[in-house]
Amino acid sequence: FVVGVATKPSCPIGSVPLNASECRTMPFYFGGTLHSPFEMSSPVDPPGCFFFRSQYHFNSHPVGAAADWRKLYCKHCEDMPMVHSGDWTDWGGDSAKTLVASATANARFRKL
Repeated sequence: FVVGVATKPSCPIGSVPLNASECRTMPFYFGGTLHSPFEMSSPVDPPGCFFFRSQYHFNSHPVGAAADWRKLYCKHCEDMPMVHSGDWTDWGGDSAKTLVASATANARFRKL
């Protein structure tokens, strides 16, 4: 997670705002509580997930604004390399070795 600065209503470069579901998990990681009501649409608060007076808020306003004493929470997003897991033939299929292994009893798979 990345904490933004109160003087800017947007996430730092290389990060994106948290969604409401992710924002709800912040007390687990950093302490504090969720404000009630948690979600709001305020043009005078930062957009997204922010921390103010020991409580997390989620502002759904599309623009919002910078505000004193508010910490905007964001996340890093990286391009992940594509992993090719192959198709089912890579998993053994009907090879003789696989058929013999499935015929013997083991603790993981039991025939009923």
